[in-house]
Amino acid sequence: MVGEAGDGMEAVAEAERTNPDVVLMDLRMPVLGGIESTQLIRQRLPGVQVIILTAFDDFGLRVAAEEAGAYCYLPKGSSAQLISHSILGARAFSA
Repeated sequence: MVGEAGDGMEAVAEAERTNPDVVLMDLRMPVLGGIESTQLIRQRLPGVQVIILTAFDDFGLRVAAEEAGAYCYLPKGSSAQLISHSILGARAFSA
């Protein structure tokens, strides 16, 4: 792990500061939500892949995350194996 953020704006700033391969992003955060934060990170740092990891397993949110440029959308109850596989897959696509 290279960083942690308490809200969406901090997440964007931390991504810009550290330029990670992969960001794990929640949807419901103060200041700026996960969809908007994902969109900003992908616009400013196109090589950074964002994985949405959230308690909300909702089709509309999945579509919004995809449109914002998220690599994938995982419910928080996902297995450790699926999360690990997703992170490695996203890392392979990072610039």
